[in-house]
Amino acid sequence: EWLNDALSAEDWPDQSAALQLLLDSWITSNPPGRGDGWHSYTLSLRTRNWIALFRACPALATSERLQALWQQLCWLEAHPEHCHGGNHWLENLTALAIGGLQFDGPKASRMHRRAMRLMQRELGQQVLSDGGHEERSASYHLLMLDRLAELAHALQITTNNQPSWLMEAIEAMAHWAELIRLESGEAPRFNDSAADAAPPLYAVLAFANAVLPQESPSD
Repeated sequence: EWLNDALSAEDWPDQSAALQLLLDSWITSNPPGRGDGWHSYTLSLRTRNWIALFRACPALATSERLQALWQQLCWLEAHPEHCHGGNHWLENLTALAIGGLQFDGPKASRMHRRAMRLMQRELGQQVLSDGGHEERSASYHLLMLDRLAELAHALQITTNNQPSWLMEAIEAMAHWAELIRLESGEAPRFNDSAADAAPPLYAVLAFANAVLPQESPSD
């Protein structure tokens, strides 16, 4: 997650010097399928962040690193967390949907289409009628809203096609986040809601609103 912050930081050029070593060290130190680094949840987070890094800094996307990224995505697709459901399953599907957009070819296309199909089904179940996430945690809700906004953004810049069901879920979840915002501007801490478990509410809302279609001013 550090690299996403580094991408927008003023000292990004200095910090980027360490990234090649970090990427290559992870690849050589974590053989496929071994250790916590190959847990489906950590794979979901890492692959999304690597994709953001490679898109921002194409020179870092060497053939070896792209092969490692593809290997992680394939492992994730073969070891999903659908048995857990909830936010973990959505994390998996978001990573696979975005990951499928990163590569060319029929396998990547199938990965993307399958993830999007499953995502549509899950959002129909996990986003409740009031727009809140089914786990009733403000932290999980904001995390999932942030992920969906990231997916919508990736779709916009790669395919220029954002399905209506995705945008409707983002709009409903953004509305729920607005409703539960405290006078301090923060999200309430109920259920599993550690203080640093999700980005700030204002930041997630800004991202969500940025990817939603903007209404044209009335005449």
